[in-house]
Amino acid sequence: MPYVLLLAGMALLGACFGSVQVGVTATTEALGRPGAAGLLYGFIGFTSSLAGIAAAGLPARWELASRLRAGTVLPFAATCVLLVSAGSLWSLTAAVGLLGVAVAPQMITMFGLVERTVPAVRLGEAMAALVSALILAQSAGTFLGGWATTHFAAAAPFAITAAAAAAALLLAACTATEQRYRRRIPTAPTAPTAPTAPTAPTKGRSDGRPGGSGAQPRIAAPVRRAPRT
Repeated sequence: MPYVLLLAGMALLGACFGSVQVGVTATTEALGRPGAAGLLYGFIGFTSSLAGIAAAGLPARWELASRLRAGTVLPFAATCVLLVSAGSLWSLTAAVGLLGVAVAPQMITMFGLVERTVPAVRLGEAMAALVSALILAQSAGTFLGGWATTHFAAAAPFAITAAAAAAALLLAACTATEQRYRRRIPTAPTAPTAPTAPTAPTKGRSDGRPGGSGAQPRIAAPVRRAPRT
């Protein structure tokens, strides 16, 4: 169950990323600056890379589950700015930069939590499925963003981004606990015990005392002394 929650969280992050790409393209074109879309994509990657490097310096006492809960607040705040930044290129740049800060740390946190939720022999499959969830959800977010742009407005994809970020925030707040994602303690395999060799029967008396062959003990006859004359 914890792994399924991580898949859902990664999918929501992918939906945010896919829909915001369409929104940036449509918004910059509506503002008369279509060439700025590529620069904004690069700015998202730049802020995400810096945040990912900085995440390595976070103290170990800050649990991964707490990081996951705190990390979902930033995308939601960024999407709220996106909803009101459609009329200004500078506010749009600030919003997507803030969103990029949240991407890499969230991915790092969820990859770290996967190691605690699946057995070591399934870790490769679990990581691959997590990346697949991100890519598939990003494609779905792009599709929905394009549909929203066609039927509503240039900034309509940002509403999908905000909905996905709000769902991720609610999911993490309700399920990301230290008890659910506690670290697995590997148990050392017990070594098989060697079979004991059968012991040879010991010779002894019938009453259990050593020294005889099980027969009745012999009683020595008293020695008679000759009378003195």
